[in-house]
Amino acid sequence: MLQTIVQVGTAIGLPIIVLYIIIKFFTKSFKSFKKEIVNIMMLLYTVILVYLVWLDSGVVLTNQSYNFIPFKTISLYVNQLIEGFLPLSVIAINLLGNVVVTVPIGLWLSYKQIAVKRAMIYAAAVPVMMEVGQFIFHELGYVTRTVDIDDWILNFAGIVIGYFVFKWIYQKR
Repeated sequence: MLQTIVQVGTAIGLPIIVLYIIIKFFTKSFKSFKKEIVNIMMLLYTVILVYLVWLDSGVVLTNQSYNFIPFKTISLYVNQLIEGFLPLSVIAINLLGNVVVTVPIGLWLSYKQIAVKRAMIYAAAVPVMMEVGQFIFHELGYVTRTVDIDDWILNFAGIVIGYFVFKWIYQKR
């Protein structure tokens, strides 16, 4: 996984960052060095996230798995942990991974001083876009990803956690 992230960051992210810097240079719209570093880091994060969520090819299954029942997958994982069918590491990767992967979005929204109401709209919309994209790429025959309301819930939670953690840290300064 780490090797894939480095490869994507280098092969796709680096040219996009160079293009970003060139555009900033020609439009003379550089902000402070700190702000530009944060923007570049967010740009690189976005490229890697898009790749991992939508473009990392895998076996295309003919039947796409859907879950539109909130907390169904989460409770399934909890039950399988209690019954000893799945190790905690698998559950943590699947559940906590969906939270952690979107925390940077919340951090960035808070850093950009996006109002809470607008940040919550983004927190709701971004995971919807991720799930819709997964569905579309499956329908195009490119990759199979599970479309799951619980992923949306966990991604939303990650963005909200990131947003309020940054706000809390910033207020403590």
